[in-house]
Amino acid sequence: MKTGGVVDAGPARETAHRPVRLLVLFLLAWAMLEIASLGGLRLLRQRFGLRYRPLHDFFTDEDRDWLAAFMKTGDGWYHHLDPLLGWVTRPSATLSGKSPMKPATQNAQGVRSLHAYPDLPRAGVLRVAAFGDSFVHGDEVGDGEEWAAVVERSLPGIEVMNFGVSGYGPDQAFLRWQRDGIGVRPDVVVIGYMTENLLRTQNVFRPFYERGSGFRLAKPRFRLEEGRLVLLPNPLATPSDFAELVRDPEGALARLGRDDAFFAGSGWHAVAFDFLPSVRFAMLLPAAIGSARRAHDLSYAPGSAALLTTRAILEAFCRDVQAHGARPLIAMFPNEQDIESRRHGGAAAPAELVSDLRRANCPTLELLEAFDRDAPATPIRELFGQMHYSALGNRIVARRIGEAIERLRSPPGALGDGSTSAPVEAGSIVPGGAFGVAMRR
Repeated sequence: MKTGGVVDAGPARETAHRPVRLLVLFLLAWAMLEIASLGGLRLLRQRFGLRYRPLHDFFTDEDRDWLAAFMKTGDGWYHHLDPLLGWVTRPSATLSGKSPMKPATQNAQGVRSLHAYPDLPRAGVLRVAAFGDSFVHGDEVGDGEEWAAVVERSLPGIEVMNFGVSGYGPDQAFLRWQRDGIGVRPDVVVIGYMTENLLRTQNVFRPFYERGSGFRLAKPRFRLEEGRLVLLPNPLATPSDFAELVRDPEGALARLGRDDAFFAGSGWHAVAFDFLPSVRFAMLLPAAIGSARRAHDLSYAPGSAALLTTRAILEAFCRDVQAHGARPLIAMFPNEQDIESRRHGGAAAPAELVSDLRRANCPTLELLEAFDRDAPATPIRELFGQMHYSALGNRIVARRIGEAIERLRSPPGALGDGSTSAPVEAGSIVPGGAFGVAMRR
């Protein structure tokens, strides 16, 4: 446009500067977003304990060295890789006596014992097989001090095959029974359950749940779908799976996390541009929104996913034992926190689970009651080592389990109320009896 022979360049200049202004506005808005995201990240950490953690930082040099040694040796020394179960104790292996562990020996059958067992039970001998985690195995006590050995030594005509494995969840214990236990033809099967095992039913890759456990391994788990247990196989079943984990940790860990309740909401992510606060905040926001539901589902709250899955596994375990002609006994092992809580007036965490199991005709023994009755004033430090029962704690447990096994020798209906679902009540015993524990009359 011309005005008095002079060209008006205003509109052209304004058009030329518009992209610059838009870019400046965009950069200002982006800067404000990043600043707001920094505040949001601080809030998520303070309110929910959430912080963004890049998956490429998940493995330490120690983790890589452990995995490299594992792949070279093909075993975990006392434990070795098991395609079905994740890991299992190695036949004829001995755990060294390094603190806090004392010597623990596996016989050639892969059972904790200093002696072998016949392939099938001998005439006149009641064969007991025990399955579960470290509380069944007898971590932190030496050979002969674990409760299974105490029961076997103290009661005539009874042998106890200890199939317990450190770190196991009820899912692994159930699968080991099906693969290794059915064939030994036990008369009684002790299904060990420690109260914290509830959480292990929701875990696939152990370090997602407990970084310092020493098990850098994966496990199978069951998912409850429309009332049915669906098995999700062990995702790290072969040395090549571990090689892939070392080669591409971010991709492998992300795949492992898809079925692990402890990965969801953990803050571990592998996302492009995650150096930006906005990207980190966007990744953590769903975890914050779902934190209440996740906390519920990883608890003993009625209807929680962990409780429903655990109950289904234990009931299926119990029914399978019965279907193979044996008598199940679910033994509820309390940990140190459970005993401390009870002494301060708290209730047993799995009370609803115990009631449900008994209603399902699964004899269930609450061993918390054993410590209530037999060691009400004994200092906790005398009942436990670092995390597991001391020799004294194992003797208390052995006494109660031994009494329950003796009751299970009786015909159905002798457990207390005319049905196999009756609570297994322990009778009194003269102080200093077969189990070497001074008890009340």
